[in-house]
Amino acid sequence: MIRVLHIGLSHSLGGIETFLANISSVFDPTEFEFDYVAYGPAPALQDTFEAAGSHIYILGNRRNPFRYANELYAFMSKGYDVVHVHKNSAVDVIPFICAAHKDNLKVVSHSHNTHSNARIFGRILNSFGRGAILDTADALLACSRAAGEWLYGEHAVETGRVQVIPNGIDLKRYRFDSAKRKHIREMLGVSNRLLIGCVGRFTVQKNQRFLGDVLEELLAFGVDAGMLFLGDGPLRQDVERMFTEKGLGERAIFLGSVDNVADYLQGVDALVMPSLYEGLPIALIEAQASGLPIISSEAITNEVVASDRFKRLPVSFGSEILWAESILSFAKSSKIRCEPLNERILKFSSKAAAEAVASVYRKVCS
Repeated sequence: MIRVLHIGLSHSLGGIETFLANISSVFDPTEFEFDYVAYGPAPALQDTFEAAGSHIYILGNRRNPFRYANELYAFMSKGYDVVHVHKNSAVDVIPFICAAHKDNLKVVSHSHNTHSNARIFGRILNSFGRGAILDTADALLACSRAAGEWLYGEHAVETGRVQVIPNGIDLKRYRFDSAKRKHIREMLGVSNRLLIGCVGRFTVQKNQRFLGDVLEELLAFGVDAGMLFLGDGPLRQDVERMFTEKGLGERAIFLGSVDNVADYLQGVDALVMPSLYEGLPIALIEAQASGLPIISSEAITNEVVASDRFKRLPVSFGSEILWAESILSFAKSSKIRCEPLNERILKFSSKAAAEAVASVYRKVCS
């Protein structure tokens, strides 16, 4: 039995939480045992992890580095073989420093993003933190090449020290279902409206405000269009207010965080992601498995593309008309959403991701 302590859960449902839920559901419980450390109370998907028999440790205030380090060290002292640290940046390296002081504890680092909102001081810390990660980690993982370069540097990627493991999902769960589509659209009251979906936290990174301009362009083309937003976050109210001020409040649906994203994807006609930076977005894998056309920003890595109906566009001033035109072009396509999954999407299965991570655990523990 290999006991693994995952560090990185937060109260907001994001890529890290979704990735862990997806792979943990297919791991062999007779070979691996997972527990988690959360940054604060009520972490996302807590019920899901606890229902699987996992324990979740809640960290106190991380602003006190000594208390933070003591708590982490205590959690790591509970007989684990591997500590798997999930990161969006190298600003906080205390988990790696604590793990380095534990005999026989293997450390796996996992990069899930390609940028951060950190200010200048934070970026300086990120540069210093990279060295600490490279010195202490037994394995370096990343959801994409770009995510690996961001956290570990180009040299670590080019020399083969970083292993890229694409985020994985339960592909069957997202297959197109016409009955679910009808039900969702009736429930949302959208009838024949062209409904554009957007999945993600409301943060500067996700850039949802840009979509207000895109929706205005769609309406200028005479199209009965609307937006469906799934997710929560600190900027949600600001985005809702912006749509209302533009006179688009009736055409924008904000549902917050939901645990059945797969069902709502059935009801939309395209998925958009105007992010300023990303690792390897799980939402785009889910949308492609559902057969949806996708328009994303150019910040999205090509590594996530698994469909011919995927277009990357700039999010600069004036580009909203290109987004509207692309959405309409895809909407008029004769492609059928229920066609079989292609070979390119199969590499994003949760089973493939879990097998890759399991191989890493076995290797570092051998």
